[in-house]
Amino acid sequence: MAKKIRFPLQMNGTDVRTIEELRENFDLSSVLGYLTNGKLVTWLEDRYYDNEATAVRALSTDETDLNQKLMSILGVSDDVKTEEIDLEEIQRRNEKLMLLRQITDDEEIIDNVDCVAFNQDELYDILDDGKETIYLCQGEFNIPLTVKNVMYIGLDDPIVFLRAYDNVNFASLNVNFVNICFGWDISSITNKDRLYQAERLMEQSKFEDALSILEILTAEKNPRAFTVLALIYEKVYQNGDKAQKLRKQSAELGNVFDWFEINKKFSKYKEMLHKMVNKGDKIAMGYLGCIYALDNDFDNASKFFELGASQKDVSSCEALYYLYMNEFMEKEIPEKYVDKKRALTYGKQATALGHADIANKMGVIYDEGKIVPKDMTEAIKYYEIAVSYGNTFACNNLASCYRDGNGVEQNYEKAVELYKKAAEQGYAGAQNELGVLLFRGDGVEQDYNLALHWFELAASNGNEVAKENVDETRRKINESSRILSDSDLEELKKNDEAMKKNMQKIGRELNDEISSITDELRTDGFFDIF
Repeated sequence: MAKKIRFPLQMNGTDVRTIEELRENFDLSSVLGYLTNGKLVTWLEDRYYDNEATAVRALSTDETDLNQKLMSILGVSDDVKTEEIDLEEIQRRNEKLMLLRQITDDEEIIDNVDCVAFNQDELYDILDDGKETIYLCQGEFNIPLTVKNVMYIGLDDPIVFLRAYDNVNFASLNVNFVNICFGWDISSITNKDRLYQAERLMEQSKFEDALSILEILTAEKNPRAFTVLALIYEKVYQNGDKAQKLRKQSAELGNVFDWFEINKKFSKYKEMLHKMVNKGDKIAMGYLGCIYALDNDFDNASKFFELGASQKDVSSCEALYYLYMNEFMEKEIPEKYVDKKRALTYGKQATALGHADIANKMGVIYDEGKIVPKDMTEAIKYYEIAVSYGNTFACNNLASCYRDGNGVEQNYEKAVELYKKAAEQGYAGAQNELGVLLFRGDGVEQDYNLALHWFELAASNGNEVAKENVDETRRKINESSRILSDSDLEELKKNDEAMKKNMQKIGRELNDEISSITDELRTDGFFDIF
């Protein structure tokens, strides 16, 4: 027969195995806890304290003098100091312990059950107690950003919102999140808030003004500011490396948007984003649309994209453009959503919000005249918008228009300027075209060597035409070098003959001058002295 294991009770950090040890280490809070969860009766029965076990089993937790009766049954002296204990609190603590053990076997967390919150009220109680480490478990929580110096640790994917207020300086709060993906409750924000102002400036395409605010906010570790700044660098200035760096920083802080962007696991993205959308968060609208699109639920995806676009969310406008163009995430788009003319509506909206790549694509659409009638005035307008944001392809496309006089007056100098801008950004097509203009001397002084430089660079970047141009330019340089040498030699001969004639002339003039002086001196009797 297997031997029965008799577990001790824990009191004041001591393992209690006998009733004498219980009396010596008596702690009313612990004993009440063991009473409510049934472990006290089991402990007594396992040790054959049958009279005490029977008496304890007969107790009701509703009795007003429960504490005194319990102490009497266990033989604890009345001299032992006790405080008034809230039995409901004890019961809740035991419930929390039971739930906690289902989630984790980490003894450190279990030992700190009083720092674990399963709901908002428990969080408030723990904050009132001044705890500096708080575990948020499973539930939904709003974090008040008025309480400083707290580390929040997530257990089993809690839904957490930061209750933001105007001009929070996160760096000064010293509030940290571990294993927590948080969203935003922006319902308390007013137009005095700097982040609010930056997002409005984005809507007005005042990106430099927005940047100046956002740079300060990211220095203050404002998580949402990282997301908004990343949007500007990605959509407007098309600096993907910078945007990715910002997103990584934001994700490390716990921001839901950038957890999603870098594919960190969180089981409740959709639930959290729905709640944020209900609070009017336009960025959440675009992200929620993306999650539905990833699930191939384009009805809901388009619904939330439309909602975001109505609030001037650039990512939502971008998504709708690609969705209706049938170019969304390499997905097979249902036919009812393929509407390229409708896509132009969102292309225009995305352009107005600073989306440089879509601005260039809009230019191409009007330039080619396949979806709409060809309209070079519109094409040039969109190319120029995209160029103003530094879009590489737009620089190349507009350069071609100036080179060919397509929609604008032909201007080789302007073409060279724009091709060079695109070429310096690494676009092989522009590198080759710049080489051609240098080779021909169109809009720039002819320079075979510089043309060769750009042809070689374009060829190294995979441009096949440039590879042929490299060979032709090298042949031309060799030929020019040979002609130059013959010309130089002929020139040297001419210069030599001219120099000889000049020296002979100078010699004759000098002899004549000496003869004239000598005659004058003889006339004056100068030589008679000798």
